[in-house]
Amino acid sequence: MAISAVGIASAGVAQDAWNRRSIPVSAPIDYVSRLSISSDGWVALVAWEEYLQLEPDRNTRRIFVSATDRDGPARFERSPIDSVSTGSQTEPIVIHDGTWFLVAWIDTAHDDRRLMARYVDPDDGPEGSSFTVAQLAPFDPNDPDTDGPLHLDAAFDGLATRLFWVDPSPEKTDRTIGISTAWIFPSGFVAGPQQITSGWDFVSGLDAVANAPGVLLCAIVRSTSDERILVWKDPTVGTYPEQIFTPNARYDPYLDPRISPDDVGWTVAWLVKGASRMSIYNPLELSSRTRSLSKEAPEQLRILVSGHALELLRVDGTPHLFWLFDGMVYVAGLSPDLAIGEPAPILPGRSFRAVHHAPGAVMARVAKVADGSEVIMVDFLRPTRPRHRGARNP
Repeated sequence: MAISAVGIASAGVAQDAWNRRSIPVSAPIDYVSRLSISSDGWVALVAWEEYLQLEPDRNTRRIFVSATDRDGPARFERSPIDSVSTGSQTEPIVIHDGTWFLVAWIDTAHDDRRLMARYVDPDDGPEGSSFTVAQLAPFDPNDPDTDGPLHLDAAFDGLATRLFWVDPSPEKTDRTIGISTAWIFPSGFVAGPQQITSGWDFVSGLDAVANAPGVLLCAIVRSTSDERILVWKDPTVGTYPEQIFTPNARYDPYLDPRISPDDVGWTVAWLVKGASRMSIYNPLELSSRTRSLSKEAPEQLRILVSGHALELLRVDGTPHLFWLFDGMVYVAGLSPDLAIGEPAPILPGRSFRAVHHAPGAVMARVAKVADGSEVIMVDFLRPTRPRHRGARNP
């Protein structure tokens, strides 16, 4: 794997030293395949998909949530998001809408698939009842399009929580993959779903972020002839994306896009599967450049793992890349010309997700403890500011 990045007018100075405060938010867990985390500026809520190994739920996927603040300990641990559902629960996503935490997921109860959601109180856990956001195309064992991840993601646009997901059509024809959206207002009212694009053979990743006011959406879509990285500003029916890059789909498939807004534009990063190079494209300057990473780049930039392995966050005014390599989470800053800084390992983990948490970031990761078991950790990260020689202490 390799990292690629594209941006518009990004600026800042990278910070590679971090203060850390790590808090366990679960007892030993079974296998965790997906994580999600969100923060209101003080409390962090984490949700994860756990593959249960004990009866009566053996071989079933369930979603659990925990919450903590930076002072710890956890406010509550490993609370099931919906203990009534009899099906598997997958692809959790957590979002804070300015007032409430909301968790959304894919539920497969009763031989169909639904996009479900539920509000979570950061002190007491899930509250009220789960509710249906959208009815999804049912799972068909003979149709691989209905068996892949839906890349569920969410962002708050200032008025409502926007959910986005890959939407395979129930019709058995080629080029029927689309991207849909729905709105959940703080009152609980649900609008949608709407399909904002369609006609693709495959979608290899979505990322949605708040862009106050509004939302930015980045997607990697593929057809039989090409592959494209697209960005929408406030995507709805009839809005057109900006095509920012067309990679070589035959040899170097792209995945896991990440987008981060700034004051005048945005930066996008993504993984390149099976390639040892980084491509940088700046639409404002109408220029592009590609350079080989095989000799000049650190090994950590050339060999990355897939599957929630990359995050792009603006920390202290600077875009930062976070990624997994050899059991460690690494971080590197991006310079104004999008050159990647020196990689720095910060914490061990098997998988992770991270979001901005002023003045730094907050991360959820799966980590081993002394007895060899795994737990969910929440890490509050803050870049260490350099102390200038001769400066007076306040």
